[in-house]
Amino acid sequence: MKKVLFGYIMNGKAGGIDKYMLNFFERFSPDEVHFDFLTTQIDEELRNKLKSKGAGLFEIPTLKNPRAQYKAICDIIKKNGYDTAYFNISTAICYPGPKAAHDCGVKKVIIHSHNTWYDCPNPKKRALMIKLNNICRKFLYKYGTDFYGCSVLAGKWMFPEKIVESDKFRVIKNAIDLTNFVYSPEKREKMRSELNLGDKFVIGNVGNFLYQKNHDFMVRVFSELCKIDKDAHLLLVGDGLLFDNVKEQVKSLGLADRVTFTGRQTNAYDYMMAMDIYLMPSHFEGFGIAAIEAEATGLMCYLSDHIPSDAVITENCVTLSVDNDKDARVWAEKIEKAKGYKRFDRTDEIRKEGYDLSAQNFYELV
Repeated sequence: MKKVLFGYIMNGKAGGIDKYMLNFFERFSPDEVHFDFLTTQIDEELRNKLKSKGAGLFEIPTLKNPRAQYKAICDIIKKNGYDTAYFNISTAICYPGPKAAHDCGVKKVIIHSHNTWYDCPNPKKRALMIKLNNICRKFLYKYGTDFYGCSVLAGKWMFPEKIVESDKFRVIKNAIDLTNFVYSPEKREKMRSELNLGDKFVIGNVGNFLYQKNHDFMVRVFSELCKIDKDAHLLLVGDGLLFDNVKEQVKSLGLADRVTFTGRQTNAYDYMMAMDIYLMPSHFEGFGIAAIEAEATGLMCYLSDHIPSDAVITENCVTLSVDNDKDARVWAEKIEKAKGYKRFDRTDEIRKEGYDLSAQNFYELV
């Protein structure tokens, strides 16, 4: 049986990397591959879920102490022995894990880049972390044998050009369970009824409330839309560091009764059914998997031009700038013109592009 060390997971609910890792893990039988996961904080619900399927969960120090993290991972590897170490990361600053696997003689060390920038609302700290990433990317690759990215842009953020252009680098498509995203008018009506949305014109987003996702811009777009459409309503699914800031922004604009905050939901796809328009004005994305999900449900999608073009699959996507003060008004006007478009299921289009979870061969990746 192959043994795989899998890093890094948070609580299994925190975002794209957690979702990718669990989707990956759940494609295997415990008789095929044994997985052990790395985390910087034990979540008991996640530990029990993994344990029920034969997997382990090890707590390691955070990157605030890279030497301690390196030593802890070395100790885990030496004690358990692994055929593969697979590190899913967003910045090259996370080098201690790959270095530990390399130094401990793990034969296959995979480094998978899931982003294209550093997520931090503080401009000075963000600039510092980007500088550190650019330093670390110069040597991170020396610890890997295989290099993955959710897009070419994500690869270039993490690895030198010579790696991205070599046969050691692969773009791994962030596949989804398309059965959850088949457009259903019945499910749409049910969700809209539960959320008391009636016949409102609902624009929305599913995502963590972080600088990366640019909720500030979403609210400004919605504020502009409200000036020209009395039926407009904003549906925001998720939570995160900036949740309270966004709620305060909505309140300060006098829009509290026209915005629904649902918090984090495990069935986010059902909330997409209730929407009429999907907003994704991200400052940056490694790929933009939520856009693929929204496209699959037949939603019209308005995306930031900072999102990799790989995410634009259907003709329902419109790409716009988020960099200028007047851009929010432009978004609102274009969204209003889309009102009343004919919505239908587009999962077949997504499947043809290779984003169907059931069709991916995960075993050959490890």
